[in-house]
Amino acid sequence: MFGLIQQLNPLAITIITLIAVVFLLAFISTILVRNRYGKISRDFHRNHKLKNPNFSEIVLTKIAEDYRKAAESNGPDVNTQAIIEKYFNNEHSTLSLGERFVKQAASIMIILGLLGTFYGLTLSISELVNLLSHGGGMEFTNVEGVVTGLIDSVQGMSVAFVTSLFGITGSIVLTVVSIFANVGTVREMLLVEVESYLDNVVAKDYSTRMQEEYQMLAQAVQQVFDRYGDQLSNDLINLAQDSTIQLTKTTNELKTSSQALMQAITMFAASLETFSVNTRDLTEFNHHLKTNIERMNVSFADFTDTLKDTTNNVQSA
Repeated sequence: MFGLIQQLNPLAITIITLIAVVFLLAFISTILVRNRYGKISRDFHRNHKLKNPNFSEIVLTKIAEDYRKAAESNGPDVNTQAIIEKYFNNEHSTLSLGERFVKQAASIMIILGLLGTFYGLTLSISELVNLLSHGGGMEFTNVEGVVTGLIDSVQGMSVAFVTSLFGITGSIVLTVVSIFANVGTVREMLLVEVESYLDNVVAKDYSTRMQEEYQMLAQAVQQVFDRYGDQLSNDLINLAQDSTIQLTKTTNELKTSSQALMQAITMFAASLETFSVNTRDLTEFNHHLKTNIERMNVSFADFTDTLKDTTNNVQSA
């Protein structure tokens, strides 16, 4: 295999070298990314059951703090997944880059292998074209030249097959490695664990704390209402007592005034009755006086007539 590689032209060797470099980078990136996610996962598992976790990984600390702030602002309506992915992408952008590279490494090796394949086919076809064009349509008299041309064409085919072989082999090996050491699976498991921790532990603790604060606030408000309610009740009782005393005093005064008014009315009625009796006596007096005056008039009339008769008699005598 190494002898065959040494017989290839520099461009084919470069393509094979690139395939090998991509494979090594992908393999190393898989190990490094898995180890980094494993370190974050171990830190998470050491601290997530504690009441006040102290994460050594800054990304976990920032995720927990941002989640608490979002819960205080939005209550239960928090997009947990968006918070987790934001901080993982910001704090560990190199891990995301390495993960994407590992995912695309197999395709890159296949593409490089196909590039070598087309390059080798191009070399082979060009050598055949040169061989046929030099023959000029006549029989070949130089067998050695024909063999050399065919060998050059076969070397082009070897470039095509060797580069494709390296590309496909590297892709298969990397795919097998990814099956047993999948970086995406490790990352997804870590994100799911963090999301479950935030939704089931942090959110529950926050809800319990908020409920306790609401209960304390309700108790404080209840105590204030009770205190002011008792004070208001006492004020109303005192006001009712004062009002009752004032009303009783006013009622007694009205009773006294009513009694005095009744006495005045009684005295006025007695006065009216006395006045009525006196008026009746006066009426009788007037009646008797009138009768006496009438009698006096009659008497004066008789006296006048008698006086006139006497005067006439005196004058006649």
